Amino acid sequence: MEFRILDKNFIDRVILDQYESLLWVDRYNKCGDFELYTPPTDELLEYAVLGNYIYSKESEHLMIIEHQELNTSFEEGARLIIKGRSIESILDRRVLWYKTQFRNNLEDGIRQILDYSIIDPTNAYFVNQGMYIDEDRKIDNFVFEYSGDSRINKIVVNLEFEIGTSLLTVIQTICKTAGIGFKITLNSSNQFVFQLYMGINRSYNQFTNPWVVFSKRFNNLITDEFANDDTEYKNAVRIVGDKKIMVDGRESLVDMTIYGTSKGNILEPQGGSYQINDYEQFSFKTGKLSLDATYTFTSKIEVNEGTVTQVPVQLTGDAPYTRIYASKSFVIQNGRITGTLKVVQPDPDYDDCLHLRVYSGSGNIITLTNPIFTPGDTGFVAKGLERREFYQDGSSVEKSEEMTDDEYLAQLQDLAYDTLDSKIVQIKVNGTAVEDKVSYTYGTDYHIGDIVQVENDFGILGTMRVTEFITSHSTSGLEMYPTFTSTTGGEENDDQ
Repeated sequence: MEFRILDKNFIDRVILDQYESLLWVDRYNKCGDFELYTPPTDELLEYAVLGNYIYSKESEHLMIIEHQELNTSFEEGARLIIKGRSIESILDRRVLWYKTQFRNNLEDGIRQILDYSIIDPTNAYFVNQGMYIDEDRKIDNFVFEYSGDSRINKIVVNLEFEIGTSLLTVIQTICKTAGIGFKITLNSSNQFVFQLYMGINRSYNQFTNPWVVFSKRFNNLITDEFANDDTEYKNAVRIVGDKKIMVDGRESLVDMTIYGTSKGNILEPQGGSYQINDYEQFSFKTGKLSLDATYTFTSKIEVNEGTVTQVPVQLTGDAPYTRIYASKSFVIQNGRITGTLKVVQPDPDYDDCLHLRVYSGSGNIITLTNPIFTPGDTGFVAKGLERREFYQDGSSVEKSEEMTDDEYLAQLQDLAYDTLDSKIVQIKVNGTAVEDKVSYTYGTDYHIGDIVQVENDFGILGTMRVTEFITSHSTSGLEMYPTFTSTTGGEENDDQ
């Protein structure tokens, strides 16, 4: 493989095609890095200096040299060691000058802190806000480009960062929380272009894109790890607002408890989504349901194609039976479906093994994220040893003068549901793959950030995100392979 050293003006100075070892790692929502080990030459000593760049046509990430070391020994002679991180590391050169909260669209929030810290620090908005202005913070060739991805546009985060936190830490934390990636690339005008992005789903859970499967059966998976962990699991969230609403004819602060599923009745995806009769179907196993009991179903929902306004929902007997126990259409709002079901037609032969099936119209691909099947008046309440509590401060939810009490209450409930979304049983599936161009080629069949399917020796399936791609070139040969982290169970794990 061929790498090149560029000077600070992006002029091509040295071709790196002879070296003892070179490790190059691209990452999804962290900085990449590299390490070069080679005998020194006059060219390298002149141009492999701090602040210059290393470029590879095999990667969209530009590396910046941050460490230069020259060692000599009687046995081996002189060796030059060069290290550094990808250009995303320049975000580490700026820190927050004010305590910063992210409460709304994350892309707009990131754009604003980049404007203030790097792109346009003397903007009239910052001046009018009375913020401290320093025009020397500006990096002239740094630009922001919106992703144009509807999946990213609808993401809202609830995070707070203290004064002095580096922008790199801020953006890495936001992206890890949201499950998205970020990158800074060099365009043809020698500008650093910042952009958020999200990978493509290539797992069994969709039918739009060709599947990418890593398995020892296919000789393209060399390590894997599967684990369940309920350390952070919560099923009862008490949320308290700081605004009063009318309750039974008098003003009162909102103080309520929202329940998630018990571990015994936890929803388990049954084979993901699949096409049936021109409808997209999602099946989830529930616990035993009682006649005339009222239950609430809620889930985050992601629409990848088309526009969906309503989703018919049915409770049915165990497959392949289709006895209808209850049915209702839910309106989708703010990226979540929710509604109430009442069991009206139980069957004693199947009432301990029911499935909740969610259908959408033909042509719309829908992904349900961490469904929560919670009880209504007579259903499950977390209690005793099985109860796992979490306290949620609802002060971040603002009640405007135009907002009704019901709307304010609904926003507090959404905040509690978001907490339940994040405090679930963690399922970790990690692995390292072999770059097998016979099966799949990186950069063609899959990319950094994509979701792929992984299968281990015991038939356990998991969806995993490609979070790294490693290129290692040494005297032993060339190795190129992706590494993954699990997409199941909330935030991605740091374990590689």
